[in-house]
Amino acid sequence: MKKVMSLILSLLMMFSIATSALAAPSTSKEVLQQSNEQRPAPSRVNKLKADDRAEGLKDNDQVRVIVELKGKPAIEYATERGVKVTQLEGNFLQSITDGIANEQNRVKQEITAKK
Repeated sequence: MKKVMSLILSLLMMFSIATSALAAPSTSKEVLQQSNEQRPAPSRVNKLKADDRAEGLKDNDQVRVIVELKGKPAIEYATERGVKVTQLEGNFLQSITDGIANEQNRVKQEITAKK
């Protein structure tokens, strides 16, 4: 009786594993190539969509533009040192803020040059 029961249990375990093995995704090169061919080619150009709020604006109207700079803000320097921004050394904080201001001015000049 024990042998029959162990045989039944082992067959049951083999069949339960077989179903999950059949459901595994295929990694053959042909299947991967087919799936790549079916995907649309990614767009290389980032296009900006016109905002509905921009309707009716004239060329000389002033607008506000928010630009994120690549450099780190002063708070990240403070966080790295484990202090508050107000606790940073005066010269170090001044050099950080000067660097950020220079980067902002450079971006502004690039924007105005592209007009």
